[in-house]
Amino acid sequence: MAESVEAIDEYTVRIKTPAPDALFLTMLGSGWSIIPAKYYREVGPEGFRKHPVGTGPFMFKEWVRGDHLTVVANPNYWRKGYPLVEKVTFKPIPDSSTRVAALQTGQIDVATRLTAEEAQSLMGDPDIRIIRYVKDRPCYLSYNNVSTGIGTPIIDRRVRLAIQYAIEVQAIIDAIFNGYGQRATGFVTPANVGYDNADPFPYDPEKARELLAEAGYAGGFKIDMAVPDQAYVHINEVSEAVVGYLADVGIEVNPIVSEPTSHWSRLKEKTLAPIHIGCWGGFAPEAFMRLKASCGKGEVWSTWQDETLFDMILETSSIIDFDKRMERYAEIQRYMREDPPFAYLHLDEAFEAVNSRVAGYEPFPNEEYHLWNVGIREEE
Repeated sequence: MAESVEAIDEYTVRIKTPAPDALFLTMLGSGWSIIPAKYYREVGPEGFRKHPVGTGPFMFKEWVRGDHLTVVANPNYWRKGYPLVEKVTFKPIPDSSTRVAALQTGQIDVATRLTAEEAQSLMGDPDIRIIRYVKDRPCYLSYNNVSTGIGTPIIDRRVRLAIQYAIEVQAIIDAIFNGYGQRATGFVTPANVGYDNADPFPYDPEKARELLAEAGYAGGFKIDMAVPDQAYVHINEVSEAVVGYLADVGIEVNPIVSEPTSHWSRLKEKTLAPIHIGCWGGFAPEAFMRLKASCGKGEVWSTWQDETLFDMILETSSIIDFDKRMERYAEIQRYMREDPPFAYLHLDEAFEAVNSRVAGYEPFPNEEYHLWNVGIREEE
């Protein structure tokens, strides 16, 4: 994104871009960092990954792979008087019920990615606060037209539209998530600048059967679908529901459930099944990076290549006029509903449980955690 970066003085940096870039400041604030050049040259990329140094409120202390990551307060943080705590430890606890138990026994202060049932079970506890919000993370079926999907029915847009119409998303939300969630209208979410607020696809199995017949699959077909085991809340149950709905219109889906790291490795290698289920989280507030990363040529996580769509997305970053850029986003989303690279399912409602001694903790829709102003209440 930049041709050069030059330090002018202690507080000024001059950045030159190869062309006008409407999204540059957004991306600068979302994903760029200042790091110490001398240290980076000394330790190299691998050394920096093992012990990063930056300008944030906390400093890296240690990472024990698979057990915990610990950061400590930066005494030279630019916001005077912050952060408010001396140390933060991030601990992966894969099983959500175990996270709940760890919170109740005081082993942890914040438990994330809980089910609605787990959150409800904690609501009467005076020592625990429940936070609920809609994630910037659509769940969807993704298609692979770069390897395993070539020559399969999913190459035909009518088949992909049939799959969308065949799935009763609201019933999935009601039955699996106790009604907590929203139907996704596309790959862009309400938390993104560029969201076009369109209506979601209706549930219409008859239309699905008609489209399959038009495409030459009146008798249905068989196809594989990859599932990252328990990678997201109730993702296995959602996958089972999808298999059932598609069977109703004649599509026999073979679910291939695998450990998440293995699943994502194959996703990067572009070798996942013709259909795979996922939930995409974004870090930038505007839709561009989500669209580019999911549908861009040569992108790590993209398994769908459409030159027309790719060009439309890429050109967006050069549209300086805000209103015209919003029109382009609407055009892209219409295209992605008419010739869909995904079947759009739902947006999760996130539930987190927080020890009441924690003050100032508020998560973001993109599930980033900004803890510089989070503190601990003094005991009365």
